[in-house]
Amino acid sequence: MLRQQHPYTPAPCPDRPSATQPPKIRLHDARHSVASQMIDGGQSALTTAAWLGHDPAMTLRVYGHAFDDSLAAAGADLFAPPVPSGD
Repeated sequence: MLRQQHPYTPAPCPDRPSATQPPKIRLHDARHSVASQMIDGGQSALTTAAWLGHDPAMTLRVYGHAFDDSLAAAGADLFAPPVPSGD
């Protein structure tokens, strides 16, 4: 929204929150946070999708960033040197 006034007029901008106002948190933001925490806490994509009412493919597409750590750990396990047996 453009303001039609002199550029040097010290007027507050109505569409910009002040530093003292708490950020607006939408229900969608809270839902996204909970879903990300579920995945990060070890819940499967299938369980999280069922809780959200999503198709698992959609859950993976939207919340896939939460699986990055487990993907890196799986790769490290796959390419780790073999552990010698105690025989």
